[in-house]
Amino acid sequence: MTDVAFDLFDPTVQQRPFEAYVGLRDRGAVELVDPTASPLTFVVSHYESARAVLRDPETFSSRTIEAPAMLFLDPPDHDRIRRTINRAFTPRSIATLEPRIGEIASALIEPYVAAGGGDFITAMAGRLPVYVIGEMLGVPTDDWEKLREWSEATVHTLSAVLGDVDPAAVASSMALHAYLDEVANRRLADPDDTITGRLVTFETAGEISRDELVSFLLLMFVAGHETTTALLAHTLERLATDPALLKTVQEDRELVGPLIEEMLRTCASLQRVFRVATTDTEIAGVDIPAGSTVVVLIGAANRDNRRFAAGDQIDLDAADAAHLAFGQGIHHCLGAPLARLEARVAIDRILDAATAVRLDPDHRIVRFVGGSTSELLTTALWLAVAPRRGDA
Repeated sequence: MTDVAFDLFDPTVQQRPFEAYVGLRDRGAVELVDPTASPLTFVVSHYESARAVLRDPETFSSRTIEAPAMLFLDPPDHDRIRRTINRAFTPRSIATLEPRIGEIASALIEPYVAAGGGDFITAMAGRLPVYVIGEMLGVPTDDWEKLREWSEATVHTLSAVLGDVDPAAVASSMALHAYLDEVANRRLADPDDTITGRLVTFETAGEISRDELVSFLLLMFVAGHETTTALLAHTLERLATDPALLKTVQEDRELVGPLIEEMLRTCASLQRVFRVATTDTEIAGVDIPAGSTVVVLIGAANRDNRRFAAGDQIDLDAADAAHLAFGQGIHHCLGAPLARLEARVAIDRILDAATAVRLDPDHRIVRFVGGSTSELLTTALWLAVAPRRGDA
């Protein structure tokens, strides 16, 4: 651990940051990380301050890197692209996917449970989100595994320390980009009603560029993959270590939705987001000079008991979707309804198939760490599951 107030690069903080968050929140809403660094970096850990930053793109810019992806754009470019994509990526189109998501989830879960468990990430959590996105984009099922491998490698590329990037991961990221560009070409020649098919019509009309289109498809794979994988992993890990909670949701399936919201709140896949102050400003009485990096600690804000009475604990009766797991304001995650739907369907299928879930004592849980990672990711989660009678 380096001699700074809060070390974003410390592996312990990246893997399990919650203890560090308690100290931050107790000291105040905003803290300067290292007064000797340039530019200055401030971390925001209180809910109201975090929410205010996320809802003020004029003062706190998302242009932390130059890229055509919405994630790194401010208005008006962000708003133009978002309006266009909203017309292709509608809640109604997502809702119609539920039966197909159920089929894909069952095809992954049933052999996993029948085998008595195994690595949940490899068998199910790491596959379902990519397979669903592949279905939405209309890519052949034979390519889904290849897309999953490229997507995982791209996550690692984006999270690595500059200068410490695996060349193979960079190659996978480029391969995914090229593949998605070719998918757009195919839909341009042969239009259909997939998300890609709808987007290429907007490209033809001049409403979105090819770079912007492919960047969105890439974002779907990378962000949609990692966040949903993490949500499933966190939820199953919690159920495996809390038999009373498992019994509660087994007996009342209406609580699966609140369970997912509480897992999003207490174990948000995206733990922190970065902004740049565009002008001299202040947050909660702390002066923030123009050009400073502002790190919104979503994971800390979501456990702030000034806003959420349960704080670090899970309370299904008080589940509140006002958490920041999917962001706020103009950058609120477009895929939030899809992530919730996938998680609800997958957890339901698991509860249908298994009577008991516990950690496999012969394997340790492995978390992903990277020099600049913002995600709370599990890369290995071995579980032992007991099939329902007659299912083995």
